[in-house]
Amino acid sequence: MILRCYASTQEITGNDTHEIDTTPENVSVLQEWLIARWPDLKQVTFSIAVNRKIINDLSHPISENDEVALLPPFSGG
Repeated sequence: MILRCYASTQEITGNDTHEIDTTPENVSVLQEWLIARWPDLKQVTFSIAVNRKIINDLSHPISENDEVALLPPFSGG
């Protein structure tokens, strides 16, 4: 799984891209894993996108070939 981080999540994880050897079964497990690895992520707000689609369903599955992104709040105009 490829993990892409932006803005504050990049600052916390120390890089914009991470190759992750373990693949959490779903978004909920991923969130737990992320907080365990980088506890400071609890302090920031971010959305999770899987394969460029923002996911709101915590049971959404993740596979080893997926690209996951941590997206900070953003505004457009």
